[in-house]
Formats: sequence, C-alpha cells, structure tokens
Amino acid sequence: MFGLSLDRRTWAAGLAAGLAFIVILVTAARVDAAAQSVTLYAGQNTAAGTVSTEVIGTDLVVTYQAAAGWQFTETHFWVGDDLTTLPKNKAGNPTLGHFPYLSGALSGASTWSVTIPLATLDASCGDTLLAAAHAAMQQVDGSGNVLRTETGWGAGTRLVAKGSWATYFSFTVECPPPPPPVTPDTTCETAWALGQQTFDELDIATRWGWVLEVDGFAEVPIYAAAGNNVIANGTLVGNLTVVASGSSVTVTYEMLPGFTMGVAQLYVGNTLPTTAAPGQLGNIHDLTDASSDTFTVAYSGTHVFIAAHADVCGANW
Repeated sequence: MFGLSLDRRTWAAGLAAGLAFIVILVTAARVDAAAQSVTLYAGQNTAAGTVSTEVIGTDLVVTYQAAAGWQFTETHFWVGDDLTTLPKNKAGNPTLGHFPYLSGALSGASTWSVTIPLATLDASCGDTLLAAAHAAMQQVDGSGNVLRTETGWGAGTRLVAKGSWATYFSFTVECPPPPPPVTPDTTCETAWALGQQTFDELDIATRWGWVLEVDGFAEVPIYAAAGNNVIANGTLVGNLTVVASGSSVTVTYEMLPGFTMGVAQLYVGNTLPTTAAPGQLGNIHDLTDASSDTFTVAYSGTHVFIAAHADVCGANW
C-alpha cells in the first residue's frame, strides 16, 4: 500500500468551466501523509478554488473546494504515472468524457470529492505521478445570479502548445515516516528460584521465597510474584542452573522470552542464609534489561545452599 502527502482541503487552484490538471503525491505508507495543494485558474488567470489530495487509510481522497463566489457545475479527474494513459484526442487535447472519475452534474456545488484506492495507482515511494483535475465553474453574485462561466485548469505545464490550454503537474511520491513502534507496557516483579524449603519454613523470614540445597548440580525454575510461596499465584519467568565444582560455584540465570532482569542478588554458602532481604544476600549484579546473568563464587565443596533473587520485568505476565 502507499501513503500520500496531501490535505483534503488544501490543494488550491483556480477552476473554470473546462479542464484543469494537477499531479498527486502518493506514498507507500499506511499512515496519513502530509497535505499538498495546487491553485486552479479560471479563464487562465483567475484563482477560483482549490483541489486537495490526502491519503486516508489505503485510499487517496481528492477534494475540490470552490473559492468564495464560485461554484462547480461538473468535474473530471485522472491520475497516473504516464501521460500516454491520459484520455486525449489525436491533437493531444484531453477528452474529459473518458476520464475515470466524473462528478456528473453538480448544480452549483461548492465542493466535490472522490475516493481512489491507492492499490490501483501502483505507486511506490520516490515515484513520480501525474494527475489531471478539471472542473466547469460559474461565478455568482450574492443573490446567486450567474455572472460568468469559465473553464479552469491547474497551473502547470501545458499538454499541447496550441489548442486546449490544459496543464498538468508532476509530483514525487513522498512517504511519511512510519509510525513509532508500539511498546508494550512492562511490569516488574520480585522473583526467586524455586527451592526445597521456604524462608518461612526455615524461620528465616515471613516473606515469600525459597532456599535451594544443591549437591554438585541443580536446575530449577524461577518464579515471579508467587505470593505466599504459591506457584499458581506467580509466573514462570526463567530458569536457574547451579554447578558446584569443588573450588567454585557457578550460578546462571536465564530468562524466558519476554522477560528481562534489572538486578540479580545471590546467596551462596555452606550454611542456611540468615536473611531473605535481597540486598543482603552477599552477591549483587546491577543489570539493564538482561536476559541472562552468571555469578562465579569461590567455594570449597559441592554441597551448597543457594538463595537466588532477581527483579524481573516483562509484558507477558
């Protein structure tokens, strides 16, 4: 799909009773593009209205707007990427009856619009498009009496040197910037690695959380917001791996997709921890949107107590 840089009521151009040609900007984006306009001249010299173009969704909307004291009686519109597809006679003058978008009789209307699916224009960013907008117009006084009728054209390049003074405009297809990505709302929660016993059961603290007892190796899940140590209340956010080699303990946090860590705190010891306060566990890593983290702690032996905490953020709660 394309997008177009045009405003529904800003393409200014003097219209008269005849032909007027304009070129339209179409873009390849889905969002609405900025507006463009061209002045239409009645009788070649009098500004008598505007033609505006605007991309709305996947459509190009073209709107004719008459200036004060002017009215439309009929309009014809064409848009394409090559003048060879513009309906015209052997002399090169446009044949309005073959234009693809016709208003029919307007009975003195002050505005008219047409909606064109952008897919039918087959345009991409950077392409050049041509457009022709014609309107037959009449000038009226305050009582509605017709003072004059004129043929109108959009200011631009003439199609032929002699004959019709119809003109056309060329425009480069300009794409608006893409819309900013939608960032899902994130929520951060406290998380603990699952252990055999809770802090409450061990009389360490009344807060929720677990202590893991390891002999050499363990791999356990990490849960966030599991109030009262009820796993069903929480969310599985990652996994914890513990390897005790005899001279050190390596503990690795791995988050599941959609979750990250802001800080990780770890207790490693040959006795139970004496606190459940994360900031007092002894080993702390300050992180920024980390999907994983590893602690290596010097330790003698393979039997070890672990309390692993993290602040975990995500949108997948």
